[in-house]
Amino acid sequence: MANTLLKISGLKVAYGGIKAVKGIDLEVREGELISLIGSNGAGKTTTMKAITGSLGFEAGDIEYLGQSIKGQGPQDLVKQGLVMVPGRGVFTHGPSRRTCRWVPTSAVTRRAFSGISNACSPFFRA
Repeated sequence: MANTLLKISGLKVAYGGIKAVKGIDLEVREGELISLIGSNGAGKTTTMKAITGSLGFEAGDIEYLGQSIKGQGPQDLVKQGLVMVPGRGVFTHGPSRRTCRWVPTSAVTRRAFSGISNACSPFFRA
């Protein structure tokens, strides 16, 4: 069985009195590719902001590599290899070689991408 990289349990996030995320459970294992899909206002971005430490959460827990990250900010999580890359307008121009340079080269990232695609593997640095 693959190692668990990210585990979200009972995540609840609110903006003031508005409950944006009402309890999500999610587990991402080594080699998996996970998508958050939903309509506008469903809480996709809010969930990602909570995972990457940009937004606090009121209940639940988020574990990264087996350790709770509750209370850690983005500056702490980046050092551990947990980042969020915005989806729009990042890879709009240029060849794949240039695009793949944007992919972080930490061991954690290589482990997460293993088994998904070898498209960027020639560009990863050891």
